[in-house]
Amino acid sequence: MAATITHQTEAGKRPRAPLFVDRIRLEGDASYPAGVYPLGLDTLLPGKTILGVGNAFQIGSDWGVQYDRANDKAIVFVISTGAEASGSVAALDVELLVYSQ
Repeated sequence: MAATITHQTEAGKRPRAPLFVDRIRLEGDASYPAGVYPLGLDTLLPGKTILGVGNAFQIGSDWGVQYDRANDKAIVFVISTGAEASGSVAALDVELLVYSQ
């Protein structure tokens, strides 16, 4: 049986053109910093207004990445428990989609 996907609702105005989608690669290291990985999207994408960042999940592992917009940081979490990762996330290698104008 196939999954059913439906559009539930839409609120607000559509973003004015142009809308940019940038792929940002995040590779983990042996010592996951307490808190999160700082992304520095304003520096990485100068002149663009960041609208949002899609969550990422690594196929074949139990890690996910969520964007903390208020602090411009990426939080790595364990999918099966929902807890923030601790220690080494050296095998982490995901692409985040950044939506901006």
